[in-house]
Amino acid sequence: MRTFARLSALATIVLLISRCGTLKKEEPKPVDLATLESVREMGGGVAGPWTPLEDGVTNMVLEGVEIAEGQVRDGSGVSVGLLKGFGARDVAMEASVNYAGKGAPALIFRVQEKDGEITAMYSATLFANGVNVWRFSEGNWMLLMTHVMNIAPRTTHTLRVEAKGANIQVYADGEPASLVRDDGLTEGGRAGIRAVEGPCKFAGLRVHKR
Repeated sequence: MRTFARLSALATIVLLISRCGTLKKEEPKPVDLATLESVREMGGGVAGPWTPLEDGVTNMVLEGVEIAEGQVRDGSGVSVGLLKGFGARDVAMEASVNYAGKGAPALIFRVQEKDGEITAMYSATLFANGVNVWRFSEGNWMLLMTHVMNIAPRTTHTLRVEAKGANIQVYADGEPASLVRDDGLTEGGRAGIRAVEGPCKFAGLRVHKR
């Protein structure tokens, strides 16, 4: 009887583990890009502009549209947009991105702020030659990883990042970059998008806490 009871208990445990293993992985939830908050970076000057599009946003500004002093129209400045009311350490983010010239669209997370400006964050950045992961802290940038691949301009690409604890995994068009392990920023923070050095476009931003 004892042997039978033990086998029954073991079978129950195996069944529970099996069921847990078949749970569907939660996917990031859609975000309305029109609700992003424009924020400046420490040492980065005035916060760059965002222009709403029918299917997303861009850091370009059309002639005739008013911009703030210090902002630029051609996307060569720094534009950062943060989600309102979202904060987490472990996140999954995904967006369709497009760039031209030297443009570098990025997904940012664990964003820390002080006195209305960004003091720290991680940035998963797409550019012509691949993907970078950077850590920004107190005005200084540290390159954590470069994954070389061909990223064609004026073409829509999928950029995804999954961050949990010290692990950061980035995907470009479904291709995984090298896993980053970094414990430089361990606290939870805000998340959003960043565009720099040229025209960038974002659409279909999705995010959720892991």
